[in-house]
Amino acid sequence: MCLLAACTQSENHPTVTGSAGTPGSAGSGSAGSGTAGAGAAGADGQTAGATGTAGALGTAGAAAGSTGNGGSTAGATGTAGTTADAGGTDALPDASDGAPSGCPYTLCETFSGTAPGATGSPWLIDVDKIGTVIETVTNKGHTDSTSLHVKTSAMSGVRGYITETETLAKTGASFWGRVFIWYMLDVAGVHIVNVAVDGKTAANASEQVRIVNVIGSHIATNRRSDDMGKGSNVGPDQGKWGCYEWHITPNSLDVYLDGTMLPISETWAEPTISLLRVGFERFAAGAAGELWLDDIAINDEQIGCN
Repeated sequence: MCLLAACTQSENHPTVTGSAGTPGSAGSGSAGSGTAGAGAAGADGQTAGATGTAGALGTAGAAAGSTGNGGSTAGATGTAGTTADAGGTDALPDASDGAPSGCPYTLCETFSGTAPGATGSPWLIDVDKIGTVIETVTNKGHTDSTSLHVKTSAMSGVRGYITETETLAKTGASFWGRVFIWYMLDVAGVHIVNVAVDGKTAANASEQVRIVNVIGSHIATNRRSDDMGKGSNVGPDQGKWGCYEWHITPNSLDVYLDGTMLPISETWAEPTISLLRVGFERFAAGAAGELWLDDIAINDEQIGCN
């Protein structure tokens, strides 16, 4: 995720113990290992060599001592290097994650790092209790092999979102967003929500602006309180990645598909928004199916589909 939020990687450094020296020989440390191995005892059982000190990143330890004679102490173990960052892109990438310039947006999410719902991820999971599956997978992605997968039944009231609040606290009332969606789901005759923001109206009433919807098989905008919105004559991409962008301000909403603005712009008063949700919701019964989402980004300027 770089979210539309700062990118952090949970890093685990494996500890590899150096091998013990042979009798009378100094132990040797391995580059990239954690704790260095201890030297073995001298020929007639005197004190074993001291354990080597962990060295700087990546420096291989060299054997320092020579074979003990007549019970003398074995040489100390060479210095061992510590293990480097395992790398990989996460919700908020930094230089150690293979992104030298870090996340260029307020939020970047590629699902290559900490999974939504896990400790360290800015995303929570909001899923129904009737069998919808929402998971991170490694067999389909837009820029790499990872993405967010939603699998749903034919039942009504199905829901599988990831939600996030940190980014909207930084962007304020106006921001650009983007997500790639791969549909393998019949959308005929139902209302589906893929991107929405929750908030409060000026009268402090709860509101939800549904930014990317499919209504009557076509991409649309929608507002929960009065079910108002506009529909296009363009359906969602099926069986390939579609790039969905939006620009929301306190009094406007524009939506784009693959770089082209759709004729569904709204000029209603937007609520004070506090939560972003990305995923899938369908209110009536429909076809079972699945979809994948990837490369979510939030920014104060248009992000584009590249």
